Amino acid sequence: MFRWIFVSIFLFAATLPATAKTHSVTVPANRTSAVLSFHLYIEANCYYPSDVKSDVTRQGEHGTIKVVYKRLKIPDEARTRCAGQTAGALIVTYTPKRGYRGEDSARIVFRYPRYEGAIRTKSDILNLKITVK
Repeated sequence: MFRWIFVSIFLFAATLPATAKTHSVTVPANRTSAVLSFHLYIEANCYYPSDVKSDVTRQGEHGTIKVVYKRLKIPDEARTRCAGQTAGALIVTYTPKRGYRGEDSARIVFRYPRYEGAIRTKSDILNLKITVK
């Protein structure tokens, strides 16, 4: 069994059935901004799994959250043998309504296998606190 590695601003807890993390960010008005991104890969073979699911369970009242999957280079500074290689990444973007400035919030649920090949999944909740300036 391989251990999942998540390189991110927030860490997924390994023992609880569901955990909630809060991430605060400030974004400019009138444009789409990446508010969070993280790589997903298995450290043993640097393989990037595609079975991580995300659901935006609460959109912002004053903007739209999207989660997109892309292949990106793992930063050379990452303390892993996979540094410099390409792996899957989830990128969370926020687009505020035109002209809006102020506070907003959203919630995303991530679901992924407990380990490679597992049938049971684990869930993590990300609460976003967004300031639009």
